[in-house]
Amino acid sequence: MPYHRILLIATLAIVLAGRRTCAADDLGPFGIGSCHVNNRSMQDNARWVPQMKDIGLQYYRTGQTSWSAVEPSQGQWKWDTLDEQLDYLSSQGFETGGILIGNPDWNTRDERGTLPVYNLPAWSLYVSTVVGHCKGKVKRWEVWNEPPNFTGKDQTPADYARIVVSAYRAAKAADPDCYVGLAAKSAHINYLEQVIKAGAKDHFDFITLHPYEVLDGVVDNRGTETLFMHIVPTVRKMLAAQNPVKCDVPIIFTELGCDVRKGADVQAHALIKAYTMSIAQGVACVHWFEGRDGDSGPMGLLDNQGKSRPAYDALKSMIRHLGQHPDYVGWVALNDRKIGFVFQGRETTVMVAWAQNAEQGEVHFESAVQLVDPLTNKAVQSD
Repeated sequence: MPYHRILLIATLAIVLAGRRTCAADDLGPFGIGSCHVNNRSMQDNARWVPQMKDIGLQYYRTGQTSWSAVEPSQGQWKWDTLDEQLDYLSSQGFETGGILIGNPDWNTRDERGTLPVYNLPAWSLYVSTVVGHCKGKVKRWEVWNEPPNFTGKDQTPADYARIVVSAYRAAKAADPDCYVGLAAKSAHINYLEQVIKAGAKDHFDFITLHPYEVLDGVVDNRGTETLFMHIVPTVRKMLAAQNPVKCDVPIIFTELGCDVRKGADVQAHALIKAYTMSIAQGVACVHWFEGRDGDSGPMGLLDNQGKSRPAYDALKSMIRHLGQHPDYVGWVALNDRKIGFVFQGRETTVMVAWAQNAEQGEVHFESAVQLVDPLTNKAVQSD
């Protein structure tokens, strides 16, 4: 099979053969997230969420669960916006998570833009109240967004550990069946380790990361795929040393994306690579950032007018062929040079592969295969 037919025109290809059946799991790999301006309310969501539903996405990062959103004044709880949003997302077929975050203006014990470590009773009450209110609707709760980002300049891993422990205890008291997530920016595993050692040990059920910078190296064709593929193994190695009982907790990339200014096709290729390597290394879910252009990037699957980009079609193609719960089989060497990632997909065996810099070559298969351009979903049957 001519190598360039698979990898030159589209850079990426999905190769199909065989059949299989896939059982449903608790959480699938294909998630979506949003910036603030596209996620303030059900009305914001309605501008773009139906297009996410249309391609098979089922996991939504979070509704408007921040402290200031649900308790704008001390002791005054506001639920109408969040309830309407959660009901709408559920009606669209999405399982929605939540973020425990914020420091409302009325909390005068802590400076704005810091972890509320000087008012833990109020923080704990917020956590127990919002988790209890959302019981049965929200199962997974992240604690903060990519710390040490959005924390005080002098705040330490120990400060975040205090927030985590307080949140974990309050959340479990309100909903014993919920899951609480430990977070860090990028792939800052050293920070996670410091937080665990500072007191968060045993007080989390999953871990969230946002490895934008690592993906950028892959997108820019620096040959850094191996760095991306070692994110989860490195986390597990750290957990084995510092918190063995949590060694196998799910790892979720609650944000990951590519700026479309690198090129619309480049963004689409980045998405294919990101999901492929994330699933292969055991990431439980990737919430692509983001669904529609808003106050970041631009990074959307849709532009700010709701028009789809190639990345939107690429994700549609991946979900169509891999299914909601693909099983990673392993990798194969193509001509002893490039790697093909092999999965048991929705109906068939699927191999995803790419080349750098439009290089050409030939790959020979023992039987006929179907070649799919994931950006257009056009298929070609091999001889």
